[in-house]
Amino acid sequence: MTVKPDIWRNIPGYEGKYQASYSGEVRRVFASGKTRRMCQFRKTSAKAKKILRERLFVKLTDSDGKAKEVAVLKIMVMTYFGEIPEGKVPYHKNGVVTDNWVSNIGFISRSELGKRTGGISKSKPVIKIDRYGSYIEAYKSARECGRCNHMSYQTVMDYCNLKNKTVIAPDGYIYAWENEKSIKAHLERLRQQLSGVSIIISEDGYDEEPELCQTAEGTWYEAMDM
Repeated sequence: MTVKPDIWRNIPGYEGKYQASYSGEVRRVFASGKTRRMCQFRKTSAKAKKILRERLFVKLTDSDGKAKEVAVLKIMVMTYFGEIPEGKVPYHKNGVVTDNWVSNIGFISRSELGKRTGGISKSKPVIKIDRYGSYIEAYKSARECGRCNHMSYQTVMDYCNLKNKTVIAPDGYIYAWENEKSIKAHLERLRQQLSGVSIIISEDGYDEEPELCQTAEGTWYEAMDM
């Protein structure tokens, strides 16, 4: 049977107050019959496990008025599958933990899931930044970043860990771990290395092939903030 993505079902345990769609959306149902889509978010707390920081959550309020953050994956399992098969855990078939379509959810043993995601869980995401501080692309690991940018895994690691004399890689970009502390450290190192250098800016913004010239340090900040 084909199920349309816009079909909604009541989420068990909330007396019809919340519903989930086949495509992984969650909405609030009011007494008047009106509905409102719930905002889905990621956990940003440093205390949250890495896999939980990557998944999507919504905040639901139970009949006692107590609000709780609930994983959308858990909501979809409760709503469309019911009980989890004994000895199994839910997982995303395509590996994308934000893709909560019913058709993308399956069940697997914890040991098998560990084999599939063990390497991913230990890896750290990498972000690619240009000389102006703009984010270019993100990668799930140093290995993926190296493959996509024709560098060795170790070279990417060294640039992310600031082990080279210059923060700028041979291809002209900056590579940092995708977290606030690492990005700030890389941009500060970039600022230090480009101190006294400014970017020539055209009427449209940055030139396609910008030239560099010696100028006051403050001008560099002005260019960065544009």
